[in-house]
Amino acid sequence: MNETGSVPGVTNDPNVNKRITVDVTDKGNGTLLAVVNGGETIVFTNSYDEAAVVIPVTKVLEVPEGFAGPQGIKGAYTFTFEAASAGAPLPADAVDGKVVKTNP
Repeated sequence: MNETGSVPGVTNDPNVNKRITVDVTDKGNGTLLAVVNGGETIVFTNSYDEAAVVIPVTKVLEVPEGFAGPQGIKGAYTFTFEAASAGAPLPADAVDGKVVKTNP
């Protein structure tokens, strides 16, 4: 078995080929027993580089028919984004584990 493919920011396991052995034994009662790799788990270990991944996010607010859109709200709302835990990814302009944004 081997792993192929690529995703930006992800490094595949350098050992891409994994050997699989299946031992089949006749249990003598009309059934067979199959054991894969002696019961050992096959693991692919990939690493993720959070700095290499950019996830653009856009939010569009639409006003339902029959309602008037919000007027004069530019800069009226402030949002604070804080890291849920130490080292959690935040925008580049974050200071002390948080970043404050005002609506455009």
